[in-house]
Amino acid sequence: MNTTFRAVTLAVAVISTAPLANAVVLTFDDLTGSQFFTSNYQGFQFGDNNINTTDWYWDTSVNPFNLAFSAPTWVGTACALPPNSCTVQRDSQPIYNATPFTFTSLALSGDVNLIVKAYVGLYSPAAIPAFTIAINDLTAVSKIYNTGNATLINSIVIAGFQGFYALDNLNVTPIPEPETYALMAFGLLAVVGFAAKRNRKV
Repeated sequence: MNTTFRAVTLAVAVISTAPLANAVVLTFDDLTGSQFFTSNYQGFQFGDNNINTTDWYWDTSVNPFNLAFSAPTWVGTACALPPNSCTVQRDSQPIYNATPFTFTSLALSGDVNLIVKAYVGLYSPAAIPAFTIAINDLTAVSKIYNTGNATLINSIVIAGFQGFYALDNLNVTPIPEPETYALMAFGLLAVVGFAAKRNRKV
């Protein structure tokens, strides 16, 4: 009995250390200067990391339409590279995480209307968004926009006619994969079964 009890206690202790779903606010304020994203940032991939396309970048400079909600850093992108123009609405490069997450809110500032699109899985132009948010009141002062949606997604895309806007304080909650908990439960059962079998032999 003591062996079984110790095994169960150990297994429960291990499971209690399993990753939980904790909200994360991406403020980008640990980034300095101005640079294109060339690697993942806190588990999120900003575009395809090819600076020859309209990729995401971060910046700490201040101008009328790029104000960080939490100083000093904001991120942005351009909808097209010269000589292309933004006469049609274009999607940004996706902000992607292989681990599903809920997307609660973000801060935006700028001078154009935008549509925030959320996708399950990796974004593709033909994919249908899980949900969208129309942003029709952008100003030079960053505002928080709430999604009001708890759908698990993997990709965020922002569509606009031009990219002169700032994104900041992206509020997300990565959700551990179900397989993580399944493996932990399997381990618990295995430990308990082994301990019970050992007790029967004693």
